[in-house]
Amino acid sequence: MTLLALELEGELLALAEEGALAWRREPFTPEMLDDVWFVLCADDNPELHMRLSRVCAQRRIFLNVVDRKTHCSAIWPALVDRHPVVAALTTGGASPALSSWLRRRLQQAIPEGVDALAQWLSAWRARVAKQRSTFALRARFWREAFEQDKIPELYLEGRIQEADALLKQRLEGSEDGRKPT
Repeated sequence: MTLLALELEGELLALAEEGALAWRREPFTPEMLDDVWFVLCADDNPELHMRLSRVCAQRRIFLNVVDRKTHCSAIWPALVDRHPVVAALTTGGASPALSSWLRRRLQQAIPEGVDALAQWLSAWRARVAKQRSTFALRARFWREAFEQDKIPELYLEGRIQEADALLKQRLEGSEDGRKPT
């Protein structure tokens, strides 16, 4: 990542001094965008916003100008990242502060361990696909496993063997979810 700014302070200055980002202390020129695919502008200069908007549009480069929705060709969502679970929030530029507030709330709502849960469920997907022949049957299987069997809760409480046993039992049942007669 390259940061273009005549002056830096705080965290950005510290990152530049550590070498975590490249810092160019010079005015913008269009040539600086060679081999660039995304630009984030956090400057208060309206002339720069218009110039970047024009140059980025000509070069088909994504542009996000902070707090200037009319110049943006890309959004910068607030993210909650519990890889592989990722939630992105945006207000479409109406209120970035609201997006940030919602992100903090969502971070609190998404439990720790959901990343491991997603990986564990991924291992089950292939087994379920072999036993449930259509998307509708697979969707029903997972909906019932989540809502009736409370599989995510069991896993997150550390009751993984119990969750495994319930999924196995559900999988061995008939495709439509009815008990065999």
